[in-house]
Amino acid sequence: MGYTLELKSSQIRHEQASWGLFIDGEAYGDLVIALYAGIIYSPAYYHYIFGYPRVNTQNPYLITHYDGTVINGQPWGTAGETTKPCRG
Repeated sequence: MGYTLELKSSQIRHEQASWGLFIDGEAYGDLVIALYAGIIYSPAYYHYIFGYPRVNTQNPYLITHYDGTVINGQPWGTAGETTKPCRG
């Protein structure tokens, strides 16, 4: 493919930045290079995320998108076992 992916310390200068995904090699700008599988929550459905409203204290597999959607990539357990809002 012409590249590999590496997980390294983030280059973002922010106290909460920790890890980043980097390309070692070359890839075209319109190429999908990685997928983050999980359950996608739009802001209207945040209350369905396990542990709501303090979701980040129990699940390090949550990532946010610039449009406010949250992806819960937790590979086991409470990622999708409930269909009721959690009023934690």
